[in-house]
Amino acid sequence: MKKARITIFTQLDKRINKFSYDGSVVEEAGLYAINYHDTSSNTATSILCTNGGVRVKRSGELTSSLDYIEGMLTKADLQTPYGILTQSAHTKRIEKKVSEKRIVIVLDAKQYVDDQLVGEKMMISAEYSA
Repeated sequence: MKKARITIFTQLDKRINKFSYDGSVVEEAGLYAINYHDTSSNTATSILCTNGGVRVKRSGELTSSLDYIEGMLTKADLQTPYGILTQSAHTKRIEKKVSEKRIVIVLDAKQYVDDQLVGEKMMISAEYSA
């Protein structure tokens, strides 16, 4: 496990939001997990890079497990303090770049919560010491 600085950019229309967290990167058998805790929502998040795509798994105040797979529409429940919502992602493209000190994941995916568009693209960057 390596300590990492996690930066996430999300895009909806032309508006870009940036979020930064202290976290970690775990590499096992060529697969990567990026982990961080969002204190504003008291939610732990793991972003798992698999051979088939990317899984974003959240636990805490917000709980879900949503897969991003190129060319597919995926759905999952999103448990919130106010009830269960349906989230989905229609993933057009996934780009993953791994170097000695950084992992970058770009998800070109329309993201919905209860059929309302909430995101069009996401970039996740994890920088760590080699």
